[in-house]
Amino acid sequence: MSVSRISAPALQRILKGELKRPMRCFIKFYSNTCPYCKHLQSTFHEIASANNTDTIHFFAFNIMDLPGITKRLKLDGVPSIVYVNTNSPAKLVALEDPPTPHEDLYYHPADIIEFVNRNKENE
Repeated sequence: MSVSRISAPALQRILKGELKRPMRCFIKFYSNTCPYCKHLQSTFHEIASANNTDTIHFFAFNIMDLPGITKRLKLDGVPSIVYVNTNSPAKLVALEDPPTPHEDLYYHPADIIEFVNRNKENE
């Protein structure tokens, strides 16, 4: 399993920390109309495949499934990648926007890898 698409109710349970057991999640927020999001998909899947464990999970969430979610989470739009530790209360950390976006992906792959490594090691 590398990246699973999640529903709005599942995302809300993750964000509220309402899971049977704590999880550490990386969630890519995307839109089907975003060219960056489409190009970023394979890179995010590759990073997920290299890092998935029983305690670290990778998800993708289409913002059209829950309008207003980017505002609620104070994200600047899509694509956005966040780390969520579901220990109650859930802890959410967003990957910062790059000073100079990647031409095709928006985020630079090395920045995503560093973000994943930093957060999975800090727990």
